[in-house]
Amino acid sequence: MAKRDSSISFRKATLRDAPPIARLSGRCEAMPHSSAEVARAIRDYFVAVVKGRIVGVVAVSFVGLKHAEMHSLLVDKKLKGKGIGSRLVQLAFYEAELADAKKIIAAGRHKDFLKKFGFREAASGQLAEFGGSYKKGSWLVAEVPDAEKLPGLTQFY
Repeated sequence: MAKRDSSISFRKATLRDAPPIARLSGRCEAMPHSSAEVARAIRDYFVAVVKGRIVGVVAVSFVGLKHAEMHSLLVDKKLKGKGIGSRLVQLAFYEAELADAKKIIAAGRHKDFLKKFGFREAASGQLAEFGGSYKKGSWLVAEVPDAEKLPGLTQFY
């Protein structure tokens, strides 16, 4: 895992962050969102910030009573390899754990990267646990770890 850069900060997103999050997501053709779409779900987002500029984002939504979905994981291409994506995944796990989710699902766009965090390809039977909106395709599932296994994240709560 990459060494963390102390010039990178992480925090919950605010409404002011909706336009820059939308711009960052617009660079990813699989996941473009408008500022209005981001604003509607702003409580789901965490951002990574360098010198006042949003350089990474992740969102966590809840599916049913025991599951979460991690989505919108993006890092500015110029800053890949600096641990930003890893920290954002840890934040997603922490958010899911605080809500008492047992499993977390993610689209398989970053399959090799996410497997480092315990994500595995979802069997079609597993997808049914998450509800009807998850169809066969490239989905990954992981168990949500206990908060003690994710040190240093309590600053957000």
